[in-house]
Amino acid sequence: MRASIWRLNPLVALNWREWGDEWILFEGGSGSTHKMNGFGAAVLQALSVRGGAASAGSICDRVALQLGLPNDSVLAESIKAQLAYFQRADLVEPVSE
Repeated sequence: MRASIWRLNPLVALNWREWGDEWILFEGGSGSTHKMNGFGAAVLQALSVRGGAASAGSICDRVALQLGLPNDSVLAESIKAQLAYFQRADLVEPVSE
């Protein structure tokens, strides 16, 4: 995974709820609601706990540790895809490419 730095969109206001193995995220700025699994939530939370920004590698490290997953190329590609999805939803943005 490239060494890109990702951050939460500075305009988002995230409100979380967990129900079993599903997460609901209400983004107060846009009024959008997002339903996601634990993996998606872990990726966004990795940015939230790091002051809103982290490298892709750091996100991989945190998600692997939190979910007990191997920190390998499969995880890196999954995180890359999840970040792209969140970017399309205007929840995150790359700081550098």
